[in-house]
Amino acid sequence: MAGKFETLLDDLKDTAVDFSKLTVTTATGDIEAALSGGEFNLEDVNMEELFKKAATGQVGGKVIIAAIDSYQLDGDAFIFRTNSSSVSATQQQNLESAHINAVKAGKELRQGVMDIFKDGVKALVK
Repeated sequence: MAGKFETLLDDLKDTAVDFSKLTVTTATGDIEAALSGGEFNLEDVNMEELFKKAATGQVGGKVIIAAIDSYQLDGDAFIFRTNSSSVSATQQQNLESAHINAVKAGKELRQGVMDIFKDGVKALVK
């Protein structure tokens, strides 16, 4: 039983680093990139890499960061909203709604995973 508890604690320690910060970024714009290869599968597209290339001019298009929310475990937060004239008021409202839902989903997912770990620790302690 001690081995299981130590394994759970090690897993919790590794996971805690990932859960110490929640960052949600919402972007809008156009990316012009040719995807080559065999059958197209969206799961194979590295969206983060594609956004980086668009932001640095390595591929065509324009990406605007519309919103960023970053929350630290200690309560610190960084909140950003664009004031770019390229984003209309209606677009901004729609992006904000999607962004808020993504932040909520991220928080709920993290809480669910933490509850699983908490339940696992309780079961081992009994």
